[in-house]
Amino acid sequence: MSAYEFKKLVRAYLVDAKWINEGYVPTVEYMDVAITTAGCTFFPTLYYAGLEEATEDAFQWACIVPKIVEASAIITRLLDDSVYEKPEQLHSAKAIRCYMKEMNITEEEALQNQVENAWKDINEELVLLGQNSKLPKPVIKCIVNHARAVDIYIRNDTDAYIYPHIIEGTISSLFIDPMRI
Repeated sequence: MSAYEFKKLVRAYLVDAKWINEGYVPTVEYMDVAITTAGCTFFPTLYYAGLEEATEDAFQWACIVPKIVEASAIITRLLDDSVYEKPEQLHSAKAIRCYMKEMNITEEEALQNQVENAWKDINEELVLLGQNSKLPKPVIKCIVNHARAVDIYIRNDTDAYIYPHIIEGTISSLFIDPMRI
Protein backbone atom coordinates (compact mmCIF):
# COMPACT_ATOMS: atom_id res chain seq x y z
CA MET A 1 0.00 0.00 0.00
CA SER A 2 2.60 2.58 1.00
CA ALA A 3 4.89 1.47 -1.84
CA TYR A 4 2.13 2.27 -4.34
CA GLU A 5 1.53 5.68 -2.78
CA PHE A 6 5.27 6.39 -2.75
CA LYS A 7 5.53 5.55 -6.46
CA LYS A 8 2.60 7.85 -7.14
CA LEU A 9 4.37 10.63 -5.20
CA VAL A 10 7.63 10.19 -7.12
CA ARG A 11 5.81 10.16 -10.48
CA ALA A 12 4.10 13.43 -9.58
CA TYR A 13 7.46 14.97 -8.64
CA LEU A 14 8.78 13.92 -12.06
CA VAL A 15 5.85 15.58 -13.85
CA ASP A 16 6.42 18.75 -11.79
CA ALA A 17 10.16 18.71 -12.61
CA LYS A 18 9.40 18.22 -16.31
CA TRP A 19 7.09 21.23 -16.32
CA ILE A 20 9.73 23.34 -14.56
CA ASN A 21 12.46 22.29 -17.00
CA GLU A 22 10.24 23.03 -19.98
CA GLY A 23 9.09 26.38 -18.55
CA TYR A 24 5.51 25.18 -18.85
CA VAL A 25 2.94 26.75 -16.51
CA PRO A 26 -0.10 24.46 -16.44
CA THR A 27 -3.64 25.44 -15.59
CA VAL A 28 -6.18 23.15 -13.95
CA GLU A 29 -4.18 19.96 -14.56
CA TYR A 30 -1.64 21.18 -12.03
CA MET A 31 -3.89 20.57 -9.02
CA ASP A 32 -3.93 16.81 -9.64
CA VAL A 33 -0.13 16.80 -9.49
CA ALA A 34 -0.02 19.37 -6.67
CA ILE A 35 -2.33 17.35 -4.45
CA THR A 36 -0.01 14.36 -4.81
CA THR A 37 3.23 16.32 -4.35
CA ALA A 38 1.84 17.86 -1.16
CA GLY A 39 2.33 14.37 0.29
CA CYS A 40 -1.11 14.21 1.84
CA THR A 41 -2.11 11.20 -0.20
CA PHE A 42 1.03 9.39 0.94
CA PHE A 43 1.25 10.49 4.57
CA PRO A 44 -2.04 8.98 5.81
CA THR A 45 -0.64 5.53 5.12
CA LEU A 46 2.34 6.43 7.31
CA TYR A 47 0.17 7.97 10.02
CA TYR A 48 -2.01 4.89 10.13
CA ALA A 49 0.95 2.54 10.47
CA GLY A 50 1.32 3.64 14.10
CA LEU A 51 -2.38 3.98 14.82
CA GLU A 52 -3.94 1.11 16.71
CA GLU A 53 -7.42 1.85 15.34
CA ALA A 54 -6.30 1.79 11.71
CA THR A 55 -7.65 -1.16 9.78
CA GLU A 56 -7.09 -2.36 6.24
CA ASP A 57 -10.28 -0.48 5.35
CA ALA A 58 -8.73 2.76 6.65
CA PHE A 59 -5.68 2.28 4.41
CA GLN A 60 -7.92 1.54 1.42
CA TRP A 61 -10.07 4.57 2.19
CA ALA A 62 -7.05 6.91 2.38
CA CYS A 63 -5.63 5.60 -0.89
CA ILE A 64 -8.70 6.47 -2.91
CA VAL A 65 -8.08 10.10 -1.89
CA PRO A 66 -11.47 11.01 -0.46
CA LYS A 67 -12.57 14.64 -0.45
CA ILE A 68 -11.23 15.27 3.07
CA VAL A 69 -7.74 14.00 2.13
CA GLU A 70 -7.82 16.06 -1.06
CA ALA A 71 -8.83 19.20 0.87
CA SER A 72 -6.02 18.65 3.38
CA ALA A 73 -3.59 18.29 0.47
CA ILE A 74 -4.87 21.49 -1.14
CA ILE A 75 -4.29 23.43 2.08
CA THR A 76 -0.81 21.94 2.41
CA ARG A 77 0.18 22.63 -1.19
CA LEU A 78 -1.18 26.18 -1.37
CA LEU A 79 0.29 27.33 1.93
CA ASP A 80 3.58 25.59 1.19
CA ASP A 81 3.80 27.24 -2.25
CA SER A 82 2.98 30.65 -0.78
CA VAL A 83 5.88 30.47 1.68
CA TYR A 84 8.59 28.72 -0.29
CA GLU A 85 8.32 30.31 -3.70
CA LYS A 86 11.43 32.31 -4.48
CA PRO A 87 11.94 34.83 -7.33
CA GLU A 88 14.07 32.33 -9.28
CA GLN A 89 11.12 29.90 -9.26
CA LEU A 90 8.69 32.24 -11.00
CA HIS A 91 8.79 30.08 -14.12
CA SER A 92 7.69 27.00 -12.21
CA ALA A 93 4.21 25.61 -11.85
CA LYS A 94 2.76 26.61 -8.52
CA ALA A 95 -0.83 26.05 -7.52
CA ILE A 96 -1.45 29.67 -6.59
CA ARG A 97 -0.09 31.01 -9.89
CA CYS A 98 -2.12 28.54 -11.93
CA TYR A 99 -5.31 29.51 -10.10
CA MET A 100 -4.51 33.24 -10.34
CA LYS A 101 -3.98 32.95 -14.08
CA GLU A 102 -7.15 30.97 -14.60
CA MET A 103 -9.39 33.18 -12.42
CA ASN A 104 -7.61 36.51 -13.14
CA ILE A 105 -7.30 37.42 -9.44
CA THR A 106 -4.50 38.44 -7.07
CA GLU A 107 -2.34 36.00 -5.13
CA GLU A 108 -3.98 36.94 -1.83
CA GLU A 109 -7.46 36.38 -3.26
CA ALA A 110 -6.42 33.08 -4.80
CA LEU A 111 -4.89 31.82 -1.57
CA GLN A 112 -7.84 32.89 0.54
CA ASN A 113 -10.44 31.44 -1.87
CA GLN A 114 -8.74 28.09 -2.28
CA VAL A 115 -7.85 27.57 1.40
CA GLU A 116 -11.29 28.69 2.53
CA ASN A 117 -12.97 26.30 0.07
CA ALA A 118 -10.73 23.45 1.21
CA TRP A 119 -11.70 24.06 4.85
CA LYS A 120 -15.37 24.06 3.84
CA ASP A 121 -14.80 20.67 2.16
CA ILE A 122 -13.10 19.33 5.30
CA ASN A 123 -15.95 20.51 7.52
CA GLU A 124 -18.55 19.07 5.15
CA GLU A 125 -16.75 15.72 5.11
CA LEU A 126 -16.44 15.72 8.90
CA VAL A 127 -20.20 16.07 9.20
CA LEU A 128 -20.84 13.34 6.63
CA LEU A 129 -18.21 10.98 8.03
CA GLY A 130 -19.47 11.60 11.56
CA GLN A 131 -22.94 10.47 10.53
CA ASN A 132 -22.23 7.62 8.14
CA SER A 133 -18.69 6.37 8.58
CA LYS A 134 -17.54 3.04 9.89
CA LEU A 135 -14.02 4.45 10.10
CA PRO A 136 -12.71 5.01 13.63
CA LYS A 137 -12.58 8.68 14.62
CA PRO A 138 -8.77 8.68 15.16
CA VAL A 139 -8.33 7.69 11.50
CA ILE A 140 -10.29 10.72 10.32
CA LYS A 141 -8.70 12.96 12.94
CA CYS A 142 -5.22 12.28 11.52
CA ILE A 143 -6.21 13.92 8.24
CA VAL A 144 -7.85 16.93 9.89
CA ASN A 145 -5.01 17.41 12.35
CA HIS A 146 -2.51 17.43 9.49
CA ALA A 147 -4.40 20.30 7.82
CA ARG A 148 -4.69 22.14 11.14
CA ALA A 149 -0.97 21.82 11.81
CA VAL A 150 -0.06 23.08 8.34
CA ASP A 151 -2.48 25.98 8.73
CA ILE A 152 -0.78 26.97 11.99
CA TYR A 153 2.81 26.35 10.92
CA ILE A 154 2.62 27.92 7.48
CA ARG A 155 0.72 31.18 7.48
CA ASN A 156 1.28 34.80 6.50
CA ASP A 157 4.43 34.15 4.46
CA THR A 158 6.20 32.48 7.38
CA ASP A 159 7.24 28.95 8.23
CA ALA A 160 7.00 28.28 11.93
CA TYR A 161 8.40 24.80 11.43
CA ILE A 162 11.76 26.27 10.44
CA TYR A 163 11.37 29.40 12.61
CA PRO A 164 9.51 28.13 15.70
CA HIS A 165 9.77 31.45 17.55
CA ILE A 166 6.98 32.66 15.25
CA ILE A 167 4.38 30.54 17.05
CA GLU A 168 5.73 30.73 20.59
CA GLY A 169 2.74 32.82 21.59
CA THR A 170 0.29 30.31 20.12
CA ILE A 171 1.97 27.36 21.82
CA SER A 172 2.20 29.27 25.09
CA SER A 173 -1.50 30.19 24.99
CA LEU A 174 -2.44 26.56 24.37
CA PHE A 175 -0.27 24.81 26.93
CA ILE A 176 1.34 27.24 29.37
CA ASP A 177 -1.20 30.06 29.81
CA PRO A 178 -4.51 28.61 28.63
CA MET A 179 -7.57 30.79 28.65
CA ARG A 180 -9.58 30.46 31.84
CA ILE A 181 -13.23 29.58 31.44
